[in-house]
Amino acid sequence: MIIEFYQWQNESFVQNQNEWFNHSFFHSMKTIRSNSNIIGLLILASFLTGVLSVAPAVDSPDFMHLTAEEATQTVWAGIFQFLMGCCYAGIVILFYPMLKAVNPHLALGALGFRFVSIGLSFLGIALLNCILIWSQHYVDLGRPDDPVWLSLGEMLKRNRDLINHGWMVLALSLGNLMLYAVLFQGKFIPKSLIWMGLFGTALSCLASGFILFQKMEVISFSYLLMNLPTGIFELLLAGWLISKGLKN
Repeated sequence: MIIEFYQWQNESFVQNQNEWFNHSFFHSMKTIRSNSNIIGLLILASFLTGVLSVAPAVDSPDFMHLTAEEATQTVWAGIFQFLMGCCYAGIVILFYPMLKAVNPHLALGALGFRFVSIGLSFLGIALLNCILIWSQHYVDLGRPDDPVWLSLGEMLKRNRDLINHGWMVLALSLGNLMLYAVLFQGKFIPKSLIWMGLFGTALSCLASGFILFQKMEVISFSYLLMNLPTGIFELLLAGWLISKGLKN
């Protein structure tokens, strides 16, 4: 009788363990699938807000008066850049628990560099506001001939370009390299897709270096061409995460 009781107790324990494991496994799979879809949507949103954050008036050679004339457009550019930073934060926050399980050091590096890039992006927004206010004062005073106005305006614009297209992209790219390394290590997405991301990120880093050393203009065909592979990769990655999801 005692033996039968222990056998029944052991069978019940094993059955409960199996049920708990199956429940945890399917819950984990569901969570990963749900997070994959959200990450894919956030990548698409970051791409779209990044495109909408372009301020043609500020990037124009005649920005000193055009920025004031297109003030609404400039403000919206800042809003979309802020939303882009929020999307960047959401992406890495959702990725982090999965990355940490594979390689905690690289996961922390990806998280850190991503938030550094977000901070630099917000600094770029602050400089955008400074350019707008300076341009409005310049126009209100009748476009004075004093070269100090143009010199200070050009300095603000140049610093914004260096932060947005130089330091921010460089920090973002370094974080992405760590992110892709963990995705490669954990076999979360196809290797061919990861290699494409690494290639595009390397080109973006090179383009940022050219911007920082003033060997390339921001509004140029060469700069856009060097960042094109990264843009294509992000769209493909977003499509894969939404349709296929991360592998467990």
